[in-house]
Amino acid sequence: MFKGVDEDTGDEIIIFIRRKKPYIYLRDIKTKRFIKRIWAFDVRVTLTFDYPIRKKPLYVDAKGRTTLSDVILARFTTQKEIEDFMADLEDKIAGMVLISIEEEFGYFVRSRVSLEGVSYGSKDFSYDYPHLKIIKLWHHYKGDWKQRVEESWLY
Repeated sequence: MFKGVDEDTGDEIIIFIRRKKPYIYLRDIKTKRFIKRIWAFDVRVTLTFDYPIRKKPLYVDAKGRTTLSDVILARFTTQKEIEDFMADLEDKIAGMVLISIEEEFGYFVRSRVSLEGVSYGSKDFSYDYPHLKIIKLWHHYKGDWKQRVEESWLY
């Protein structure tokens, strides 16, 4: 069974297989009771870069997002296939965000970026899989934030 914490509600998103069909549910973390069946959820990968040098500081936050639906997951018939797909998808999103960071800021920044984490959401959706939405925020000094939103494809 695949499990992830929903960033929007604080509940647990689970995917399980019954009769060779995947089901996506929201479940309460404490009581383990099902709240409702959901038809899609958002996968979000966040990467950060902090370079606090006095003369030229740079702070970068980048997030890659895509939305998975039960239609996309319907091609999987075992739990192992879903877990492998989710791990591969998270790696692909992180890779595409790294490529975008390298295009914007160069290899120096890309080589020092750290993965903050992977999160999931059931309310605020982005582009449908295989589209990818990349949001980059950066600043050099306080109050100097810049933002760029890109659209990409997952290969």
